[in-house]
Amino acid sequence: GRPPKLSAEEICQIVALHPEPVVTAADIHEEMDMTKRGAQARLKRLVEDGYLESKKVGSAAVVFWLTPKGREALAE
Repeated sequence: GRPPKLSAEEICQIVALHPEPVVTAADIHEEMDMTKRGAQARLKRLVEDGYLESKKVGSAAVVFWLTPKGREALAE
């Protein structure tokens, strides 16, 4: 696909600044300037890279939150 517009650090910041303790792709895809599907894929990649954790809630929704590594990225 295309190169990502936002860095992992920038996405961690969007997650950190969200008023809820967890986010879904639908919550933040506009801030990420992506479709919901694109945001979901990017968030899943950040889980693989250790910046976020995720959990499936309900039949389809997945929530994401920062890991210690994700919080560390904010400090940089």
